[in-house]
Amino acid sequence: MSKFFLKIAVLVVLAVAVSVPPGAFAAQDDVIKELMERINKLEKRLAEREAVEPKGVAAAPKADEKKVDFGGFIRTRYHVSNALSYGAGQILPPDESVPDADDTANFFEQRARLYISPKLNEYVTGNFAFEINYAWGNTAYDTAFLGGGGLMSDSVNIWTKNLNVVATIPNTNLTATVGIQNLKDAYNGILLGWADAPGINLNYKVSDNLNATLGYFRFWQVPIAGGYKQSTSADFVRGEIAYSPNKDLNLGFNLYALFDRTGSEAGTAGVLGGPAIGTTRNGFAPLSYNASTGFESLVGNNVYSMNLYLPGVNFTYKRGNFDFDGFFIYEGGEYSSGTAGISDVDISSFAANLGVGTKVGPFNVKLSGLYVSGDDSDDNSSIGIKENGFYTPGSYSLAAAWMGLTGMKILFPDIDGTIQDQYLVYDVSNILEQRPLGVAALMLTGNTKLSPKTTLEAGLGVLWSAEDRRVNGENYMATEINAGVHHDVTKGLSVGLVGAVAFVGDFYDVSAAQAAAYNAATTGNPVSTNLDPADIWRFTVRANYAF
Repeated sequence: MSKFFLKIAVLVVLAVAVSVPPGAFAAQDDVIKELMERINKLEKRLAEREAVEPKGVAAAPKADEKKVDFGGFIRTRYHVSNALSYGAGQILPPDESVPDADDTANFFEQRARLYISPKLNEYVTGNFAFEINYAWGNTAYDTAFLGGGGLMSDSVNIWTKNLNVVATIPNTNLTATVGIQNLKDAYNGILLGWADAPGINLNYKVSDNLNATLGYFRFWQVPIAGGYKQSTSADFVRGEIAYSPNKDLNLGFNLYALFDRTGSEAGTAGVLGGPAIGTTRNGFAPLSYNASTGFESLVGNNVYSMNLYLPGVNFTYKRGNFDFDGFFIYEGGEYSSGTAGISDVDISSFAANLGVGTKVGPFNVKLSGLYVSGDDSDDNSSIGIKENGFYTPGSYSLAAAWMGLTGMKILFPDIDGTIQDQYLVYDVSNILEQRPLGVAALMLTGNTKLSPKTTLEAGLGVLWSAEDRRVNGENYMATEINAGVHHDVTKGLSVGLVGAVAFVGDFYDVSAAQAAAYNAATTGNPVSTNLDPADIWRFTVRANYAF
């Protein structure tokens, strides 16, 4: 790690350290200080009452006011597509020869989320968020995620989203959030997706234009004989500094780290692992959504540990009628094998994004580019871990790692999608055939008001794999065109129609000879021939009530 990023990490730690008020570690002094504050407040209230109330009339003491805020939404979506059927993940286009009657899918889904935030006093707030979600008629007796909704609709699952307490330390600018909380990285979610994770997050406002964040989260804990141990956990640490030298420029300096020990003891497959590669379908989050890999693990049934360090910077800048934003992330670390015959792997990769937005006539438009490095080497060929592959911590939280704000509907996850939606690239690692290929993309999006209550949106995106696909040597994946209309029926209630088509490229074209050659030389579930991959289309009708 460079000295520059080391300095940033030190600044984060110092920012949190200086946020602790003098004497904070002397419990007795704190008690005396708090008692004096209460006495002073009581004296102030008595003085105010005496000024407005007649002498000799006893005033009833005022109780501390408690306030509970409610919010949420109820959303229904209807999908029709020739490829994106019900069930999460990264998908491969169907073959053109498949009849429309066999490959056209349609289904309803419904989500309802409730936010409850009781403000206990001026320093403490609780946050609870729960979601009910299901597909209409899906497995009537199932209470799993997005299950139920049929004859046994009263068995539909409830999903915990938030369960935390937010406390501001009196007379300081230090706020702590403890419990399950939204964990969004500084890069619009490219590392963590839209994860909800249990942990402790500290935020310190140094000044009006300088903010520091430090957090610790437990992503995973694998039980072994004798119970849970620290040696079988996957832990995540975040440090962020946000600085605004002026009203037009915002800078972020960030350091994230992941320490995976879930596979460090014999008999525990770990998050990355599972049964021997090529023997079954199992394991690692992005791969469990990836039909082309046969749902294989990255490392098989091997003992391992893995450390990832992700220093990076991000910015937004406004100049005239133009808004710029971007980020750069470097990923370093090591996969350490505890299995004879499996080599260690030093990881070195990066991801970068740059965007510019402006107004062209009535349209708000944005052009953005993204590059995530991939790997085509044979390093450690017996397992899936590759030296220059970009591995996202979001995979450990079982959340798709994507910005979600690209405006794409088929190429990448959409911000309006659920965890069961399918896309050509579900995780920016873009792992196919046990190889992280990365991505390169250009995206142009725009929106305009057709009327005070009606909005038109449209998007164009082109996607490549950063590295050639091993089976056929191709990297052009697809071009997407999409458009949507959304109308506000009344306050809080909106309806919309979105359509998209992706014209797939030679990346998905696999001849019989190519498939045979690859399968003969590679350990793992075989790649199938796909001589004529079909273009993908989808339509979504959406109704949403927010309150």
